[in-house]
Amino acid sequence: MGVAPLFFLAERLVHGQQSTVSRKPLVLIGAKTKSQLLCEKEFQDLGCDVKIATDDGSCGYKGYITDLLEEALSTVDCGLSTVYACGPQPMLKEVSKVSCKYNISVQVSLESHMACGIGACLGCVVRTKNPTCPAGRQEQRAKNGFIYARVCKEGPVFNAQEIEW
Repeated sequence: MGVAPLFFLAERLVHGQQSTVSRKPLVLIGAKTKSQLLCEKEFQDLGCDVKIATDDGSCGYKGYITDLLEEALSTVDCGLSTVYACGPQPMLKEVSKVSCKYNISVQVSLESHMACGIGACLGCVVRTKNPTCPAGRQEQRAKNGFIYARVCKEGPVFNAQEIEW
């Protein structure tokens, strides 16, 4: 999946903004090298403020995207902003930690191997702290302190604070 679904979200944010909102979305894109960057031009053409991070420094900020996020959040008045993220789970965990430090809501799009894609096999589950359990799962939460959520059914987008990283 990668960054592609976030492009459609950015499109909705840009075109759905009311005339009183003047701030354009800030998009941070990270990759190991410049040749692995995706959708930079598409986000720029949409009118987003795009910042790049590459692990090797071949384009933009040299380092991890989470370091660039930390820098952006520490220098920008985020107001009622939300961070939307996709990528590998260790990165999403760090994005959640950094954003939480600045009291900013985070929505993460998880990717998981799915055997059936309809929620029957439980192959794509993630542990959550979700206090509102679906019917019939309260007993599991009481016993374990967490519940499993299916990425294919309850996700793939989750509030990062609900995930048991």
